[in-house]
Amino acid sequence: MWIAVYGVVAYGAYYMYFSKTAYAKKIIKAGKSNQKVDDLKSFDMAFLRAWSKASVNNEQTFSYNGKSYTTQGGKAVK
Repeated sequence: MWIAVYGVVAYGAYYMYFSKTAYAKKIIKAGKSNQKVDDLKSFDMAFLRAWSKASVNNEQTFSYNGKSYTTQGGKAVK
């Protein structure tokens, strides 16, 4: 019984803090994207993680796979 309770709590914590939905909500809350959560969830998990981290830290750009992207909209910097 306790194992099931711990499993549910662990999944809830993962969903709230480490899922694509959580990262997308952080980006939107920081005002860095006008897209909906479901639209942002189509991006790669590592991309969303880097973008949300930079957005929360109020940075102008972030790096992903050796390229730079703007935090406002997530577009590549030329």
